[in-house]
Amino acid sequence: VYKRQEYEYYAAPKIDPTAFLVARVAGFEKYDLLPGQANLFFSNTYVGQAFIDPNIFGDTLDLSLGRDQSIVVKREKVKELCETKKIGNSLKETIGVQISVKNTKGGPITLTIVDQIPVSTNKDISVELDENATGVLSETTGQLKWVEKIGAGEGRQNSFRYTVKYPADRKINF
Repeated sequence: VYKRQEYEYYAAPKIDPTAFLVARVAGFEKYDLLPGQANLFFSNTYVGQAFIDPNIFGDTLDLSLGRDQSIVVKREKVKELCETKKIGNSLKETIGVQISVKNTKGGPITLTIVDQIPVSTNKDISVELDENATGVLSETTGQLKWVEKIGAGEGRQNSFRYTVKYPADRKINF
């Protein structure tokens, strides 16, 4: 009997301050699914459609089941951690960010939080991650990732701080 599925939540608060529910279905390949449009239901409620192509998935099929408003996600710059300094012909800007999450559901959840620091391909511009307590950094993409287990009614806070150093005569957007 097929019953191997897990539900996880995913949030990218830099892009959207909402958590999304994702169903991770393992062992689906034994059902010989054909590529095509599928209607998705969760708790007997229609949540949308997805195109499923079993040929492009590995051993786990990930299906987005939409937004979940009972996971409250907030991302904000921390003014006390932000500063700009002029050093010779360079500017050094430090940015501090805090991500707060609150689980208002009746049970525990697993939440993956993804954020990003800038990545420079210019030798005159440098980016350094100064402070990051628990996130995992990908050096090539600048992606920061946290996987949190959050109990019912609990909250978590993750923060990070990075510094960008660049020539003062340049205009940088980050």
